[in-house]
Amino acid sequence: MSLDLQQFPEFADDEEMRHYELVYLIHEKHADEVENVNEKFQGDQKRRRGWRFSDWGMRRLAYKIQKAESAHYILMNFEMEAKHLHEFKGMLDGDERVIRHLVMKRDEAITEDCPPPLEFHSVRASMNDDDEEEEDEEEFDD
Repeated sequence: MSLDLQQFPEFADDEEMRHYELVYLIHEKHADEVENVNEKFQGDQKRRRGWRFSDWGMRRLAYKIQKAESAHYILMNFEMEAKHLHEFKGMLDGDERVIRHLVMKRDEAITEDCPPPLEFHSVRASMNDDDEEEEDEEEFDD
């Protein structure tokens, strides 16, 4: 039984350039190497073209990953031939400084700036503040 790569276009061996979005996290103990990591993944221009690079900075993780409580978040959008994607993911997997990454295929190029999302803990804290305000209002209704 052979696989039909037409069913999995992201692994097809064609020359077509495809659009991708990448988010990767750099372990907090490698905070001083963020620039080197970014150069490594941005510098591979012979096989891809980049449109957007957003450095979201050091952010607290929702749960520990490899004993890290924080990580440096990076967002990139780029174009690459599908046949090189597996090798690019291998570079991400092979770099010990990168503790998580996610590559998503996009239908079109995304170039506009993307501010970092609110941190989970900030959102939770603001939700708790709203609850406290409601409790305060109830106390003064007497």
